[in-house]
Amino acid sequence: FSDLGSIGETLMQSFDDAATNLVACAVGHGPRFTFKFEDANGVNSREQFFLFQQEMVKQGVLINSVNFPCLAIDADVAARVSAAFQEALGIVEKAVLAGSLKGFYEGDIPRPLYASAGIWR
Repeated sequence: FSDLGSIGETLMQSFDDAATNLVACAVGHGPRFTFKFEDANGVNSREQFFLFQQEMVKQGVLINSVNFPCLAIDADVAARVSAAFQEALGIVEKAVLAGSLKGFYEGDIPRPLYASAGIWR
């Protein structure tokens, strides 16, 4: 990769490719982007995002809601993250199809302190 923008654009595209069966997408620009999930089949966007985070950690990738790619990401790391997107979003898709996180999310769903501000439904 020659710059942060191309790293981020590659990661955003790989997320979008993996999320084709979900109402989810990467939004922003290469150097700074986030993931957007929409409520679907009784599973709200916040729950989908938390399940996505859990499954990414299981794949060895710690991901946040806002991402700032760095120049340490090379093609091998991008491929690993892309594979993790595929795996994690596949689990999110199964939960959405089931209409519940039951059996998918481990523990209690976190409740953000700022939920009342309307950021998460």
